[in-house]
Amino acid sequence: VAPGLTRAERTWIPIIIPCSVILFVIGVILSYKIVLPTVLNFFDMITPDNVEPGVSFALYLTFVMSFLMVFGVGLQFPFVVTLLILTGIVDANSLAKRRWYVIAIIIAVGVVVSYGMEVITMAMFFIPIYLLFELSLIVGRALRKWFIRRKRNNTVRG
Repeated sequence: VAPGLTRAERTWIPIIIPCSVILFVIGVILSYKIVLPTVLNFFDMITPDNVEPGVSFALYLTFVMSFLMVFGVGLQFPFVVTLLILTGIVDANSLAKRRWYVIAIIIAVGVVVSYGMEVITMAMFFIPIYLLFELSLIVGRALRKWFIRRKRNNTVRG
C-alpha cells in the first residue's frame, strides 16, 4: 500500500497500525474477560437441571474464537470512522445527523453476534461500540480541524 500513499499519508502509518492493534487487543480482552463469562453463565443458567450440557471441544473453541474475533474487529469500527472523517471521505456532522442508521447497524451486528437470542450479549456489544462511535465523532472533528489548519498553514508558507 505504501507506494500508493503520499508522503503525508505515510507519516500516519506508524500511528494507525499500533492504534488498530491496541483496539483489537482491547476488544479481545473485553470479550474474554467480561462478555464471554457472562454469556457462558447465561447459557448455564437457562439449561434445565435434568439436562447435562454436552458441547464438543471443537464447537466450544469455534464459539469462543468467533466471540473474540467479532469483538476485536468490532472495536475497529470507531477507528475506521475517525479515519474516514479525518480523510474527508465522510463528514462528521452528516454522520452525526444519521446517528440512527449507525445505531441500527450496530444493533443488527449485535443480533448476529449473539445469534439473535441473548439481549445481554447484544447490549455488551452495543454499548462500548456506540460510546466509541460518539468518541470517534469528537476525535474525528478535532483531527479534521487540525489537519485542515495544518494544511492551510503549509500552503501559505509554501
